[in-house]
Amino acid sequence: MPSRWLPQGGQPEADQRHGPQVLDGSRALLDLLIALLIILHGEFLEGAHRAAGLMCRFANK
Repeated sequence: MPSRWLPQGGQPEADQRHGPQVLDGSRALLDLLIALLIILHGEFLEGAHRAAGLMCRFANK
């Protein structure tokens, strides 16, 4: 029984109708932005943790 999604020669149905889709670099940009967000979030958490440690140290004096 032929696949509903791969009807001819393993080509997806959308490719048969509209031709193969080529990414224009926007996916690479999105990946870069996500990586940057993760790095900045980690830096923020590290800074917040350090600040909390300093606050506790001064509160205990």
